[in-house]
Amino acid sequence: MGKVWFVTGAGSGIGAGVVKAALKSGDRVVATGRNLEKVRKALGGENDENLAFVQLDVTDEKQAATAVEQAVQRFGRIDILVNNAGYSLLGNFEELTIPDMERLFATNFWGAVYVMRAALPAMRKQRSGHIINISSTAGAVGLKHCSAYSATKFALEGVSTMTSGKPRTRQDRSEKTDRLPSTSTMATPAFPHARVSAASRERCWQGSGRLSKTALACVRP
Repeated sequence: MGKVWFVTGAGSGIGAGVVKAALKSGDRVVATGRNLEKVRKALGGENDENLAFVQLDVTDEKQAATAVEQAVQRFGRIDILVNNAGYSLLGNFEELTIPDMERLFATNFWGAVYVMRAALPAMRKQRSGHIINISSTAGAVGLKHCSAYSATKFALEGVSTMTSGKPRTRQDRSEKTDRLPSTSTMATPAFPHARVSAASRERCWQGSGRLSKTALACVRP
């Protein structure tokens, strides 16, 4: 039987592309979003037994825990979590309001953290799992008018690095760690015409279709 995916922000773009690619490969998917009508419209598949729709506003920690519980109840496990929900906020740093930046962090950083914290216990119980956090070139290099957005992605890169397959409990440290959940990030172009180095561009996957295939490749044996 195929793997079980849990995808946030599945109503468009990369999220929708990952869902479609996973279903095409024969896997099962829990597609989430704040607006389920938008998610259903983007994906169709109402009668696909391998696809479940779950409402999720990632800024709500309790809702994140409930969504993960519903996913496990439906398919029995979660093998791959894709934290894709997020948005950008552009402008001169001193002109951005604190409430605007707090809302940005609530989605781009804390949203991913909430879902990770909800899913990790299930993955640890399974002794396996993958977490893919969708990042950005803005999380690796500074870009003009992108200070707040970059800050959220730098933070996401940091928490991803520090949870990337490292033992997290005393029991984990005393056992083999090759089956522990692993965390990684995938960088997307922040802007199509951004001036970044060639090395930075090599970290990017152009388009949701290619990124979706890369996501699948990352979790295959």
